[in-house]
Amino acid sequence: MKKICIIIHLYYTDLWDEIKGYLDNIKYDYDLHISLSDNNEEDNNIFLEKIKDLDNVYIYKVTNKGLDIGPFLAVFNIIVKKGFDYGLVLKLHTKKGLHGGRNPERGEHWRNNLLVPILNSTDIVDNIIKQFEEDGSIGIIGSNKWLITKHHPGFIYNHKDIMEYIEQFNIKTKFEDIRFIGGTIFWCRFDVYKEFFTKHNMIEVYNELETGAFTDSSSSRKTHALERIMSLIMMDANKKIIGI
Repeated sequence: MKKICIIIHLYYTDLWDEIKGYLDNIKYDYDLHISLSDNNEEDNNIFLEKIKDLDNVYIYKVTNKGLDIGPFLAVFNIIVKKGFDYGLVLKLHTKKGLHGGRNPERGEHWRNNLLVPILNSTDIVDNIIKQFEEDGSIGIIGSNKWLITKHHPGFIYNHKDIMEYIEQFNIKTKFEDIRFIGGTIFWCRFDVYKEFFTKHNMIEVYNELETGAFTDSSSSRKTHALERIMSLIMMDANKKIIGI
């Protein structure tokens, strides 16, 4: 099996120990690509001291834009340009969900619901790897609790920007057929996104994303639209979005 690519946007560096506890359940060879927001310099330095002895770690400083989606686009673009080759990608971020006046307990609950089903034990991780190896039609595996379809009340949010991206990227999968992991923490296949990033200038897309903290409940957001598009890319490659 090829090496795993783990991409983490570590905006809240105080959650590193929690994230590292989950990563300890991965008994496979992996590279760790970590993006840090450039407006958290003091916290970033404390974190960098913590990980100075870790191997196979790549650090990126990014502008605070596009929430976790923007940094993923920026980092994945670099990975592709540098010729890295992986089998699977694990996309993570430090989801606290504090923006929009949300209760911290809600964010912690959401984060746990996303992480526990896919990373809470070595058996869980082994089973996910096995599913990818045995079923080539699987594109994304995430938490079933946050597997969103057209029946979800938030399905139509960001419709305007989603349809513009569908046209821009010539996506054939119908919007109403979409399935995506709300919160964008998931395992996925590297090669599908690699091919897509090779065809499209995703840095231009990244540069147009919204800055700071925001929700999508009042108006369409390009950032949240891309959350949906990441799944449509997989579905356009005839890959399934699976919840566990």
